[in-house]
Amino acid sequence: MTIAFVSHSDCLLHDMGAMHPECPARLRAIDDQLIASGLAGFLDHVDAPLAAREQLARVHGTDYVAQVEAASPRSGLHHLDPDTAMCPDTLNAALRAAGAGIARQSSM
Repeated sequence: MTIAFVSHSDCLLHDMGAMHPECPARLRAIDDQLIASGLAGFLDHVDAPLAAREQLARVHGTDYVAQVEAASPRSGLHHLDPDTAMCPDTLNAALRAAGAGIARQSSM
Protein backbone atom coordinates (compact mmCIF):
# COMPACT_ATOMS: atom_id res chain seq x y z
CA MET A 1 0.00 0.00 0.00
CA THR A 2 1.29 3.46 -0.95
CA ILE A 3 0.75 6.42 1.34
CA ALA A 4 -0.08 9.67 -0.39
CA PHE A 5 1.28 13.00 0.78
CA VAL A 6 -1.10 15.49 -0.80
CA SER A 7 -0.10 19.12 -0.76
CA HIS A 8 0.52 22.07 -3.03
CA SER A 9 2.92 25.00 -3.06
CA ASP A 10 -0.10 27.35 -3.02
CA CYS A 11 -0.59 26.33 0.62
CA LEU A 12 2.73 27.98 1.49
CA LEU A 13 1.21 31.32 0.48
CA HIS A 14 -1.42 31.23 3.25
CA ASP A 15 0.40 33.41 5.76
CA MET A 16 -1.26 34.81 8.86
CA GLY A 17 1.90 36.43 10.22
CA ALA A 18 4.98 35.40 12.14
CA MET A 19 3.29 34.61 15.46
CA HIS A 20 0.31 32.68 14.03
CA PRO A 21 0.44 28.87 13.98
CA GLU A 22 -0.88 28.83 10.40
CA CYS A 23 2.37 29.83 8.75
CA PRO A 24 4.49 28.59 5.85
CA ALA A 25 7.23 27.57 8.32
CA ARG A 26 4.89 24.93 9.78
CA LEU A 27 4.48 23.27 6.39
CA ARG A 28 8.19 23.49 5.65
CA ALA A 29 8.91 21.88 9.04
CA ILE A 30 6.70 18.94 8.10
CA ASP A 31 8.56 18.52 4.79
CA ASP A 32 11.92 18.79 6.56
CA GLN A 33 10.95 16.16 9.14
CA LEU A 34 9.75 13.75 6.44
CA ILE A 35 13.08 14.15 4.64
CA ALA A 36 15.17 13.87 7.83
CA SER A 37 13.32 10.74 8.96
CA GLY A 38 13.76 9.06 5.58
CA LEU A 39 10.01 8.75 5.09
CA ALA A 40 9.73 11.22 2.19
CA GLY A 41 10.98 8.66 -0.31
CA PHE A 42 8.24 6.21 0.67
CA LEU A 43 5.40 8.65 0.05
CA ASP A 44 3.49 9.22 -3.15
CA HIS A 45 3.74 13.02 -3.47
CA VAL A 46 0.56 14.33 -5.09
CA ASP A 47 -0.31 17.93 -6.04
CA ALA A 48 -3.65 18.89 -4.57
CA PRO A 49 -6.14 20.04 -7.20
CA LEU A 50 -8.44 23.01 -6.68
CA ALA A 51 -11.85 22.01 -5.36
CA ALA A 52 -14.71 23.02 -7.64
CA ARG A 53 -17.76 24.94 -6.41
CA GLU A 54 -19.97 21.90 -7.08
CA GLN A 55 -17.74 19.82 -4.83
CA LEU A 56 -17.80 22.42 -2.06
CA ALA A 57 -21.59 22.60 -2.34
CA ARG A 58 -21.78 18.95 -1.20
CA VAL A 59 -20.82 20.06 2.32
CA HIS A 60 -21.30 23.86 2.40
CA GLY A 61 -24.23 25.98 1.33
CA THR A 62 -23.66 27.91 -1.88
CA ASP A 63 -24.34 31.19 -0.05
CA TYR A 64 -21.59 30.38 2.46
CA VAL A 65 -19.12 29.54 -0.31
CA ALA A 66 -19.99 32.81 -2.06
CA GLN A 67 -19.53 34.77 1.20
CA VAL A 68 -16.07 33.28 1.78
CA GLU A 69 -15.06 33.98 -1.83
CA ALA A 70 -16.30 37.57 -1.54
CA ALA A 71 -14.38 38.05 1.73
CA SER A 72 -11.04 37.18 0.14
CA PRO A 73 -8.91 40.34 0.41
CA ARG A 74 -6.76 41.80 -2.35
CA SER A 75 -4.19 42.83 0.27
CA GLY A 76 -3.63 42.54 4.00
CA LEU A 77 -5.68 40.36 6.31
CA HIS A 78 -9.45 40.09 6.58
CA HIS A 79 -10.98 38.46 9.68
CA LEU A 80 -14.04 36.32 9.07
CA ASP A 81 -14.41 35.88 12.84
CA PRO A 82 -12.07 36.24 15.85
CA ASP A 83 -10.27 32.97 15.03
CA THR A 84 -10.34 32.93 11.22
CA ALA A 85 -8.50 35.32 8.95
CA MET A 86 -7.73 35.40 5.25
CA CYS A 87 -4.81 36.84 3.33
CA PRO A 88 -4.97 37.27 -0.47
CA ASP A 89 -3.76 33.68 -0.99
CA THR A 90 -5.92 31.96 1.63
CA LEU A 91 -8.84 31.17 -0.66
CA ASN A 92 -6.63 29.33 -3.13
CA ALA A 93 -4.88 27.44 -0.31
CA ALA A 94 -8.26 26.44 1.13
CA LEU A 95 -9.46 25.26 -2.28
CA ARG A 96 -6.27 23.15 -2.55
CA ALA A 97 -6.84 21.71 0.94
CA ALA A 98 -10.42 20.77 0.08
CA GLY A 99 -9.27 19.44 -3.29
CA ALA A 100 -6.69 17.24 -1.54
CA GLY A 101 -9.38 15.52 0.50
CA ILE A 102 -11.66 15.16 -2.49
CA ALA A 103 -8.92 13.79 -4.76
CA ARG A 104 -7.80 11.14 -2.29
CA GLN A 105 -11.36 10.17 -1.39
CA SER A 106 -12.31 9.67 -5.05
CA SER A 107 -9.22 7.57 -5.74
CA MET A 108 -10.06 5.07 -2.99
